Amino acid sequence: MRICIFPAKPESPTMRITLAVLFSALLSTQSFAQNPDTTWVQTYTWEAQNNPATAYDSPGRRWFDFPASDNDTSYQKVLMYYNLKCFEDGTAGNLGYACGEWDYLTYTYLFDHTGMLDSNLLTHPHWLIDDLDFMSDTLVTEVAEVPVDTVRWTYTNYALSGAVSTGEVNGSSTATSSELGWESGRGRMQWLWTAEELEAMGWNGTSGVGLEWPAVASLVDARDAVQWNLYWSEADTLDGFHTGPVAASSKVSDDSAPGRFVLDAPLEWDGASHLVVEVLMQLDDAPAWEGDWAGDAAPQKTWQATTAGTYVHFDGNDRIEVAVEEINAIEDAVTVEFWSRGTPEFQPENNSICEGMNASNQREINIHLPWSNGRIYWDAGGQGGYDRIDQAASANQYEGEWHHWAFTKNVATETMAIYFDGALWHSGTDKDNLFGEMVRFHIGCNGNGGNDYRGDVDEFRMWNAALTPTTVAAYFDRSLDASHPNADDLLLDLSMDINPVLNAIGDGVTHFSHGNAGARSYAANEAFWHPGEMPQSVRPGLIWWSGGDAVVADPVIVDHVEAIPATSIAEWAVQGNAVSWESLDYGWPAETVRTTRT
Repeated sequence: MRICIFPAKPESPTMRITLAVLFSALLSTQSFAQNPDTTWVQTYTWEAQNNPATAYDSPGRRWFDFPASDNDTSYQKVLMYYNLKCFEDGTAGNLGYACGEWDYLTYTYLFDHTGMLDSNLLTHPHWLIDDLDFMSDTLVTEVAEVPVDTVRWTYTNYALSGAVSTGEVNGSSTATSSELGWESGRGRMQWLWTAEELEAMGWNGTSGVGLEWPAVASLVDARDAVQWNLYWSEADTLDGFHTGPVAASSKVSDDSAPGRFVLDAPLEWDGASHLVVEVLMQLDDAPAWEGDWAGDAAPQKTWQATTAGTYVHFDGNDRIEVAVEEINAIEDAVTVEFWSRGTPEFQPENNSICEGMNASNQREINIHLPWSNGRIYWDAGGQGGYDRIDQAASANQYEGEWHHWAFTKNVATETMAIYFDGALWHSGTDKDNLFGEMVRFHIGCNGNGGNDYRGDVDEFRMWNAALTPTTVAAYFDRSLDASHPNADDLLLDLSMDINPVLNAIGDGVTHFSHGNAGARSYAANEAFWHPGEMPQSVRPGLIWWSGGDAVVADPVIVDHVEAIPATSIAEWAVQGNAVSWESLDYGWPAETVRTTRT
């Protein structure tokens, strides 16, 4: 590429011009007649531009000053001569075919330096609220109480008529609620009774209409804190949560008999099936429940899990920014792992659930979960271009359901891998590009704040090591402690809990929230944290109510509250040729509307 500049007529104003050229195909080196009244400047050459190692970043991003020095000459015309060439490998690199997008696209920008106002300051807002332009001062940053919405539940209620109880709460074993090891007041338990046990309990010819667990009698005022589902099963053991059609359920307690629950349908036993009883507990505002309960040891007939506190909900234009000082120890190995659940309304769409970039605006780490084609992409290593592996996923793997993903790279073994729910899902070899130093890392979007991920994320961790398949499987659904074999390699561990000081996710030091991504609590039926058998495999004794009828009674209305997420308030300033935020606060618009949802 050659630039020809013609001197101006005497009356023409003197111009000092900068051309920014984003150009990557290139450019002719043929000679032109050298007119003494013109200034010629050689810029690009084809040889310099044939650089497939640049991956998807433009290799032709350059700045040029014309003339090269101030020669007291004024100019009236600038001509640019160039042509395009498609290289065999494609200048975008790693394409496998010629003429990639940067082989045929050229962007040229002309800047007239007036000296009056920095262009970044002119075009970028001084303040952003919720990561959007902000021109109002109607924000409240200090509140006596966090504003909330009310979520109103209306339950169909039943009362027992003519039923009798059988069984009693006793047994040779006891268990306590503290032995469950739940980190939150929410969780899920299942217990199984075999057909032989049901026969011995006298279930032939009777219909179950209710059950009673005295251990939760103290929760009578929290009508929906304990809920039940009952299933028939062909399997006579539990090694995970049973799923299938619900035979009967109960959503609220019987206020006339603390600890008793009336079923919404009669439970009819066929004489051969096994019974699975599930209890869902959401004890957020409920009083403490009884600390121990009686029962019998029932190995392989119990299962339970708790919830992992709260998770972050990204609805677009949100991100969590991670201080790169926390993660730049990555050199030749890395693991990125997290739990996620994409929003079905939007997935699959072009997104990055996280991305880290270097000072040259090149990708170091990136995960598309998924791209709009339904494929999961794992990109890692920025020196000489990033390595990539990818594979098509089914919709239920990336939307509507909670699943764990782990992404590893080991330069020493030249391998990359993707794990799904603790098991190897995809891998690739000959992946040896090292990592460079990142200058920014985002969760919830790409490194430039685009390609938003819309969905839920929790337990986001990064390691300065490629975790082994055994380690991934052993710890993907558990909290970390010193016993983890790679405890010393942990770089980042984000549990997505609200910081009560900031009223946002983040600590203001290692990670920061932008936008209005709020922390939400898991429902009890979403429990996947710390799964396993009940303490000592104890299956509690229950009192069963049979015969008689379940009669519809007055509905039960229960109100719960959900915090309204605060929005970020960022102050921006010009630094060099770019802008960066200088201060970050959180608040709510003064006109925040509180709603009641049903």
